[in-house]
Amino acid sequence: MPPNPESSPHTPEPHAARVPPGALHWLADGVSLAAAVELWRRSPVLGIDTEFFRERTYYPRLGLIQISDGETVWLIDAPAIDDWAPLTEIICAASIVKVMHAAREDLEVLRLTLGAVPLPLFDTQVAAALCGHPPSLSYGALTETLLGVHLAKDHARSNWLHRPLPPELIEYAALDVLYLPALWQHLEARLQALGRSTWLGEEMQTLVSEADTIDLLNAHYRRLPGIGDAEPAAQAIAYSLCQWRDSTARRLDLPRSFVLRDESLMALATGAPHTLTELEAMPTLHRKQVQRYGRQWLDCIAAATPANAPDIIRPDADFRRRVRDWQKRIEDKAATLNLHPTVLLSRRDIERLLHHGPGRLPGGPDGWRARQLAADLAALDQA
Repeated sequence: MPPNPESSPHTPEPHAARVPPGALHWLADGVSLAAAVELWRRSPVLGIDTEFFRERTYYPRLGLIQISDGETVWLIDAPAIDDWAPLTEIICAASIVKVMHAAREDLEVLRLTLGAVPLPLFDTQVAAALCGHPPSLSYGALTETLLGVHLAKDHARSNWLHRPLPPELIEYAALDVLYLPALWQHLEARLQALGRSTWLGEEMQTLVSEADTIDLLNAHYRRLPGIGDAEPAAQAIAYSLCQWRDSTARRLDLPRSFVLRDESLMALATGAPHTLTELEAMPTLHRKQVQRYGRQWLDCIAAATPANAPDIIRPDADFRRRVRDWQKRIEDKAATLNLHPTVLLSRRDIERLLHHGPGRLPGGPDGWRARQLAADLAALDQA
């Protein structure tokens, strides 16, 4: 792993995070939100975060939107707001940088609520990785490393729809956004010094594009346990069942696992039952589930065709060898860039590259990864 470029004797001594007195504002109606929007127009950068609850639903239930200019924090009581137009205008304002951390799920929630995602966007987790920090670094770890601020225990799994929120959750939510502008200032300067600001811009374009067009169905299908080792016929059934499960979960607003667990879905795919009697004999299925959904599952099995399922790479021994060779190549190249290897290319990225060619690189054939790996990709084309 490359050394952390920010580790130095000058890193500030950690101190406990706190919200300054009088710096926290609760927005629970359209009038107060509109007044806050007028203040936000003057800020060149805003930190944004969300808190939501989705333990028993398909769609996330938004509890809070937090916004900070680095000195003041506003907590928007999402269930109390009827008109989101003023906030939508702000998050789309080209003159204001919107700073978030590990923004993928937040973008999904904001897109569902506002019909838009924040632009321009600066994700501090992605920026930190491009500066040489470990990938997927938490917000707390980043604030402690760069700002010397220690955040208290995580409350992310709390019920953010409960009202009134207890003081410790309000404090947590405020701190979760307060330091984003300071992180932006630090990381933006570092990216410019490294000549990597354009890299982050490309990463943000990809992240925002995925938020608008994200194919959750295919993503869940590719993560099914054992799907890569299944026969093409079983893969086709699994994909047909995934389509049914996703549609049913959306209609009922239930988590996918409440409708059909991954293990049961794969058992149906590999067992390929043709009758209700065969379904009832499968130990992984509950009788009530079979009674409710059995005929629909049989229809999915009957309709499945391999041509309709997304391509799954099934590597042979030679392909695995080539993947290992490329992993070593990526490790060496990442070391010269002071990046963690998976920031450059993950194993899955390498598999797609070797199977489909440079067009399937993250960022495409003209992105920063392709530019850094130009010589290696040229050798691949000649192989």
